[in-house]
Amino acid sequence: MKWQSWTWCNPPYSEIELWLEKAAAESHMGASSVVLIPSRTDTRAFHKFAPRASRVFFVKGRLKFIDPETQRERDSAPFPSMLLEFGEKHRKTVPSVEFISWLE
Repeated sequence: MKWQSWTWCNPPYSEIELWLEKAAAESHMGASSVVLIPSRTDTRAFHKFAPRASRVFFVKGRLKFIDPETQRERDSAPFPSMLLEFGEKHRKTVPSVEFISWLE
């Protein structure tokens, strides 16, 4: 399935590489996407796809998710997170790296 002009993706962590491959491929066909993944810079997936991203965002702190039924905060994620943006609009030879705070 072809992605539309812009896609947000929080992939199953067991399939990160598959979704990053899709995001990278779709960016070459004009679609942009932002993928939320654990910030694990020691993985094969990070070294394969971060250089292909247009921008890399390291999130300060740990994300907290909201329980969809109770609307209450759950515990913090057990790892830091990052966002990889894929899109030709911001594409450079080397992706830009930014540090962001999420609801400080």
